[in-house]
Amino acid sequence: MQLSLTSTLMIPAHGGDLLPLLRHAVPSVRCYRPLSNIEQANAAGMRVSVLHVDGGDGDGDGDGDGKSRPSELFVKLVDASYYAPSKKSWPDLRRTLLYSRTEARFYGEILPVLEGSGTALAPACYLAWSDLTNLVGEDEVASVTASCPPSGNEGEAVAPSLLQGRGGALILASLCPDRYYQRSPTSPAQASVCLAAAARLHAAGWEDRELLLRTADRLGPKAGSYHLDVRNPKELANLVATWEAFVSAFRGQDEALFRQEGVADLGWRVFRSARRVSDALSPRPDGDYATVVHGDYKAMNVFLPTEDDNEDGDDGGGRGIMIDF
Repeated sequence: MQLSLTSTLMIPAHGGDLLPLLRHAVPSVRCYRPLSNIEQANAAGMRVSVLHVDGGDGDGDGDGDGKSRPSELFVKLVDASYYAPSKKSWPDLRRTLLYSRTEARFYGEILPVLEGSGTALAPACYLAWSDLTNLVGEDEVASVTASCPPSGNEGEAVAPSLLQGRGGALILASLCPDRYYQRSPTSPAQASVCLAAAARLHAAGWEDRELLLRTADRLGPKAGSYHLDVRNPKELANLVATWEAFVSAFRGQDEALFRQEGVADLGWRVFRSARRVSDALSPRPDGDYATVVHGDYKAMNVFLPTEDDNEDGDDGGGRGIMIDF
């Protein structure tokens, strides 16, 4: 696993050639073939099939880092130049870049400690990398809002030259469809697998104050994307209107339900209590019962094992595997 800020590695342009990046992560890769794409608001993902220099498909010899050579990889990229200036304002772009760096730091610095006991919590990671040079400082975190771009002038566009090659990259072992699947909503049995995966993560960092202090320093002082300091401020500002739009769209499904006291005004009730709840869900790293949490835990961020995949292995065979930290 590699996590470094180096001028020899640059984020490929959106939709560009991935081969240099793949070779940086797994030197034996000779070529690749795209299998599927995932476009998200803050990242682009691609599952790829890879062929190695000896013609092998990834089974057999390792690649010098203790991991077997994979036949499939998942690549997650955040290309700063793709998201700005027309697609995102500077505060939104900054938050996107910091989310990406947080995930790279988690995979590169925190996850190896959590998995030190041999329990696989996430897909095997071959590259966790971020370079935000001249865009945000090394110690900046998403929970501190900044409206001014690197130029220092609010509202001014970020110079394109500052964005080229900047962003983040993750290269992970692909959780192959014949062994894993995603499902939402889940059945009770599937939900139990998801809860067990979360419990293993929580147990791995439970009250480990040294690790938790480092996690707070490197990833951010507020745990979880549900904390208001980490969320886009527009979400809370628009919360009441969002709930009213939801009620308008679905009232016809159950008129009596949406007329009930406490349901019709749910948007206002959540808005008024949001800060108190948010603060209550964020203990200090050195507090009792504190641990590392996923931050955005939901059904679609867990890969469930297929019924016939019950063997324990390095990728957590037979267990739920979490993604998108």
